[in-house]
Amino acid sequence: TIYYIWVAAVSSDGQGSYSTRVSQTTYTVPGTPTNLIISPESCYTLKINWTAPANNGEGLPVTYNLYLNEYYEYPFTVSNNEFSFMGNLTGDTEYTVTVVAVNKLGEGGNVTGTGKTREGIEIKDFKIEYSHSEVLFVKWKVNRTGETCITGYELTVRKINSDNTTEDLVVIPIQKDRTYAFVQNIFEEGKRYELEIKAIGYDKSKKNLIYNHY
Repeated sequence: TIYYIWVAAVSSDGQGSYSTRVSQTTYTVPGTPTNLIISPESCYTLKINWTAPANNGEGLPVTYNLYLNEYYEYPFTVSNNEFSFMGNLTGDTEYTVTVVAVNKLGEGGNVTGTGKTREGIEIKDFKIEYSHSEVLFVKWKVNRTGETCITGYELTVRKINSDNTTEDLVVIPIQKDRTYAFVQNIFEEGKRYELEIKAIGYDKSKKNLIYNHY
């Protein structure tokens, strides 16, 4: 709020003329941000944006403190109206986000909302599609949005010994193809093998199958 001030001297003889007008602005903490939108970008990322408060504290620069549940010890402070919490979140999990408007007088109004990260990848139907003397072809499926959370797959081949212990033979990086063809010469006749497919970047998802090579 702007206040205007005039000063005049007063004595027993009366009041003198007024001084030149001066003004003084009083400042407040900012108002409440509005229109908070929280949307998932991946299994590990939430993007948020909001509208600045109508009252910015009478013109003082406004920043924002961003709180995510109690996930981080301290808030993130930003000067624009959007932000992405990246990297350390958990897939298919709901988080509470609070945006607080701040100026040099302190924290003002806040707005709170909830958002959920995308579900993690689910590998299913991992199977041998076909096998013959030269090639072993394996295939798997995933849920619709799962591959947005990963960078690819690892296909591990383990030999199963007669005492049921296992030893890793090879780990094969695979792009997002969901199929792979083995050359059969890596398998010994009459031996048992375990094949494991695992999503890179989402440790909770893996599937195994047993292959008997005759």
